[in-house]
Amino acid sequence: RGADAVERRWTLVAVQGDGPEIPTLAAALLAEDIFAGRLKAGARDSASLLRLERFDAAFAGLALATRIEERILPPALYERLMGADFAALPPMVRAIHDIRSDAGAAGEGRVARGRNPIARLMAAIARFPPTGDYPLHVGFAGQDGRERWTRDFGGHLFSSELSGQGGLAVERFGPMRFGFALAPAADGLAMHLRRWSVFGLRLPLFLAPRIAAREWQDEDGRFRLDVRLRFPLAGEIVHYSGWLRPAREGA
Repeated sequence: RGADAVERRWTLVAVQGDGPEIPTLAAALLAEDIFAGRLKAGARDSASLLRLERFDAAFAGLALATRIEERILPPALYERLMGADFAALPPMVRAIHDIRSDAGAAGEGRVARGRNPIARLMAAIARFPPTGDYPLHVGFAGQDGRERWTRDFGGHLFSSELSGQGGLAVERFGPMRFGFALAPAADGLAMHLRRWSVFGLRLPLFLAPRIAAREWQDEDGRFRLDVRLRFPLAGEIVHYSGWLRPAREGA
């Protein structure tokens, strides 16, 4: 619908014991397509092979009720914060920050933890993954103007909540909040720390962790990220990097 993002929810309710019949309907429809020569043999993702209207005739003989609800979604967080600058970002950087579905984005990532004992303790508390190379998935969930990003490095998960305050992107890790200015660059986006707080108490910037974070689109059209986190005295806590594509496009 134009430039608007639309969320659609399909609900199915089964009564009179017809619930167990539902999982078999897709198999029956796909078998019908195979025997009719409309579908080639072979393993693949079946999510795109059937449309909802194909099920109408199969539902007719069962005690089922369905409905579709839809709502227009507000602009994603980074678009709201950056305004016209968001449109100037490389296409893949915009695409990643406009994902508002369960599919998220997938690719590969690398993690390097600091070796200082204090750094290792802080990385463990923050649940950063151990040093290594991993398949990477990032899930994005939005609600009430906030976004939760869940980063999955090969089964090692850590998440943060992002919101907008005073023109800054505020990222929350547990009791800590970091306010970043979003600075568009020629090839992507940089994030500059402007304030931080712990348990709601704002602290001076000279005590803040040193965070270097940027995003860009590489020559292969992939979204790239690179984040370094250092603390005074403790040195580097973690450095993680990687590439992503929207999961619906495949990796």
